[in-house]
Amino acid sequence: MNIGRILRVLAAIAILVSGIVHLDLYFNFQYRLAGDVPNFGRSLILNAVASGVIAVALVARTEWFVRAAAIGFAASTIAVFASTHSGNTFLGFSAEGFEPSPQAQ
Repeated sequence: MNIGRILRVLAAIAILVSGIVHLDLYFNFQYRLAGDVPNFGRSLILNAVASGVIAVALVARTEWFVRAAAIGFAASTIAVFASTHSGNTFLGFSAEGFEPSPQAQ
């Protein structure tokens, strides 16, 4: 197994864990009802599904655009998290600090 494949598998695992955390927030922390509009809860499910698709694609494919999609997905997820947890609003949701713990960390 070459280093590129190992890195893709590790990235796929990290993205998959991110999706599992979003599913946990949706089902166990009632985030499906968070925000002013129900679209925030739906965005958590969409994030979880997208993370699964991207994780499988990272392991199965070697094209550059799959890696670019994974980087863009991870960067946008981190950007929205940073924005919403610093007082800004996304789809009617806003939070402060690293709550809920330990998922936010």
